[in-house]
Amino acid sequence: MMLIVIVLCSIIDEAHLFEYDGVRDIEIIARDIEQLKSAPIPINSASREMLQMIPFLSFLECQRIIEERTHGGVFRNRDDLERIPGFDVLMIDRILPYITFTEKRVFHEQTAVRLRATTMLPWSRYREEVFGRTLCRVAPYTFYGVGEKDEYEKHYLDYWAAGLVAQYDACTFALGKYNLDLGTGVMLSPIGSFYSTTDFHYILRERGIIPYTSVNENSGFFGAAVTDSLLLKFTLFYSNQRLDGRIDTLGFARSFDACGDHVDSTSLDHKDRINEECAGYALGYASGPLRIAQRTYWCRYDPSFACVDSFSRFYGSTFFMSGLQVAYTGSSSGLVAEVARGAKDKYGGLCGIGGALPYLDVALIARYFPIGYYSPKGVEAESGSRGGILVLKNRSKIALLTAEIDMDSDAGKDTVLYSVRMTAEKKIRFIQLKLQMRWQYQESALDLAGSRIFLRLQASKGLWADIRLEERYVFIDSMIDQGLYVCLELGSRYKGITMRMRYGMFSTESYDARMYIYEIDLPGVVNNRMVYGKGSYAFIYGTFKVSRLFGFSTKYTMVWKENVIEHELGCQIDWTLP
Repeated sequence: MMLIVIVLCSIIDEAHLFEYDGVRDIEIIARDIEQLKSAPIPINSASREMLQMIPFLSFLECQRIIEERTHGGVFRNRDDLERIPGFDVLMIDRILPYITFTEKRVFHEQTAVRLRATTMLPWSRYREEVFGRTLCRVAPYTFYGVGEKDEYEKHYLDYWAAGLVAQYDACTFALGKYNLDLGTGVMLSPIGSFYSTTDFHYILRERGIIPYTSVNENSGFFGAAVTDSLLLKFTLFYSNQRLDGRIDTLGFARSFDACGDHVDSTSLDHKDRINEECAGYALGYASGPLRIAQRTYWCRYDPSFACVDSFSRFYGSTFFMSGLQVAYTGSSSGLVAEVARGAKDKYGGLCGIGGALPYLDVALIARYFPIGYYSPKGVEAESGSRGGILVLKNRSKIALLTAEIDMDSDAGKDTVLYSVRMTAEKKIRFIQLKLQMRWQYQESALDLAGSRIFLRLQASKGLWADIRLEERYVFIDSMIDQGLYVCLELGSRYKGITMRMRYGMFSTESYDARMYIYEIDLPGVVNNRMVYGKGSYAFIYGTFKVSRLFGFSTKYTMVWKENVIEHELGCQIDWTLP
């Protein structure tokens, strides 16, 4: 009988939001959370669009907040939030750090500097990772810069970027390195298409032009962009930058190199090899709950791209893409759809609908991309992709129950993957419990199974203990490979000091049975540690808010595996000038 798993869903570290298998750049979501902590949203006056900035709230839950404060009066304290349908103690604990019961949301004009360094011990310059970021806000301007050195790279500024964003009422202007968040990700979105992101509601609000402080070197835009509103809301942008890529012996570009690592002769040979020039526009019209947008952009590449199958995939030096998006957000339902034309007249798109049924919130999301569909600033589906996700969320205060059903079809391999994830979560006084079961099927055969249990014992507001148990079974031909993980974590918080200590053990029978384990890390870092083989690890984490203007964080990690011990030390300084 399969072991049931307990998963810790931390009130402090947003584990359930960031925990996933694989690697994703969710720097924008992590940055949103940090900004909300420093400038909470006034829950008694915020619009639904403002409330949707809180990553733990769906658009339906935001609507329920507005309806309850309209009919039941303002919220004076956390106990009043229990009036909202479907809001239990666990939900309220999650959103409390991001809301305020006062009427004003205070933004401080400031300069914020973040310096971070991690290294393996004993120290070696080539095992260092160094990061620096500066944000300077002098209304209406925001100046920003970011620099990074990855492990094994020689130069401390192997990558750097800088830019300026100015905002005057409805007009926003960017110069330098910037990012665009426009739509579901079929064409233009730094988070990516919503079927692979954290939640459906992220795509229902668009950030527009935003500062680029990510360390993903081969993304974003470099040039200028402007957003304003006349009869229609419009965005114009231009970008010209060099990207890492693979060049063949004939001098043609073969592919982009997304990782940005320059650690050996091969990766160094890929650095800044492809010049990308991009220009485009977006036009949007909004009337009440309805929003319609049309977007078009052109790309030019030097050298030209040559692909194995030039009849079905992008080939040449120029690229043209155009798409249409429709979004509707009512009081009890939401709809978003985007369809776009790519190279070789290939059409692909996404659609999603969410709504409230008796006792359930429902979200249904579907996608279709043909073989060879390619969008340089959005989706790439080399082998074709079609599928969808159905999410059911129970609104009962007895427990938070969620079911997620996934279908993913790869047209190139003619295979279909089905996955089911069931989650139950509850907090009663000092005990918080989350159970999760997961199954994955390939066609009709069971391909993967697993379960988690997270248990938190909250001795007091500033003292807690977490127990985590996880298992994973991978079915390969007639073999079953198993992975197991267990850990104990202790945490404390007193005034400006937070301490975390974890000890965990893991055992996997193959690389296919590997597991991704979320763990607290230095502020701004989302860390899902991949474990495989047999071993254990431990870390000690501390963050110290010396004053309103200065903070220091550090983390020391030890990993024991195959009679080898690795030591890692990380430190970060956050300095703010009012």
